[in-house]
Order: sequence, then structure tokens, then C-alpha cells
Amino acid sequence: MEYLKRISMNKRLLLSAAFIFFISFMGVAQENKFEREINQILSQNLTYSATIRQTGIQGIVLISAKIDELGKIDSLFLIESPDDRLTDVVINAMRALQDKWKTKYLDGRPFDKKYLFHFSFQIGKKTHDIVWERKQVEKLLEKGDDEKALEKLNELIAGDQYSYLLFELRATANRQLGNIEASQEDYIRAKYLKRDLISTITITAIAQ
Repeated sequence: MEYLKRISMNKRLLLSAAFIFFISFMGVAQENKFEREINQILSQNLTYSATIRQTGIQGIVLISAKIDELGKIDSLFLIESPDDRLTDVVINAMRALQDKWKTKYLDGRPFDKKYLFHFSFQIGKKTHDIVWERKQVEKLLEKGDDEKALEKLNELIAGDQYSYLLFELRATANRQLGNIEASQEDYIRAKYLKRDLISTITITAIAQ
């Protein structure tokens, strides 16, 4: 049986016989109080069962939520998922959020619009390693090693097409390399993702 322990307001740790897995909130540079409430509701209703983990299933589940004219979640649309079982896990969490949804959670965003919720299920890769990789790219850019930074960013973005932070960094790398058109495309991509992405949650399972 899984054992759940609250670690902090924005992180929780689940222990099982074979795995430790973390739920953390990645990709939001400045998480405000509304985002914290949203992420708390979602994380309290997310699981990464041993049955799913043992099959090696991992990847990104991306949900589009339609907000109606009154600011309530009207409907959910699946954009991407590696497996129906992970889809079911995420939809269950999103329905819990739908039941507890408050219009203030939009934090000034317009009503009658679709917004994105990003869930990344990972096995064997520590969450802090993802942050470390991003910081290494930032150091490469600071040193002027733009080619190497761009190569690493292309690799990271291939694994996650919805991180606006990665697109912002790649825009910088392309600009410093003189790839102005590519830089502008990445900047625009980052801008729209930042505008439309309400929550980014990473669920990481690590073998003990």
C-alpha cells in the first residue's frame, strides 16, 4: 500500500516498496497563491501506481480546459498522452479540480477561453536533475558556448514541447548565434505557452 506524506505546500513524497516518487511543480517561474492552490488540489488527486510504473509507461499528458463565460471549467480535452492509464489518472485529478474550481484562479486571465494543464510522468530521473540541466544551459549561454547550449536545448525540448522556460532559453541561444528568425519563433512560442499554461506538474518515480 502506498504511503503519503506531506513535505511542503508545493511538494509531496510517496513511498512504496520499490519506488520513491515526487510530485513537484516545475516550469512556473513565479508561482502565485492561486497557482499554489490549483497545484495542491491536483497533486492531492494524482497517483503513479506500481502497476503503471512497472510497465515503464511515462511521458507527458497535456490537457486543454475550456473556461466558459462565467469563468468555470466547462469541459476537458486531451491533447497528448502516452497511455490511456496515465490519461485516466490526470482526468481524475482534473475533475477534482473542476469540482473545487474558483474563478479567481484565472488571476485576471480572460474567460471563455481554453487553457493548458501540463503533467509530466517520469521514471528514474530526479526532478532536481531537470532543474540542474536547465541551469547548465544557462551557464553555457553565459560563457558564450551557444552552439553547445543550443544542442542541449534541442534535446530537452524534444522531450518536452510545452516548457516556455526552455523556449525562452533557446530563443536566447538562437539570438546569440545570429539565428534571428528562429529566435523570434521561439520567443513567440514561449510567450503563448506562458500565457496559456496554468499548471505544470512533474511526477517523478525513482527506484530505491
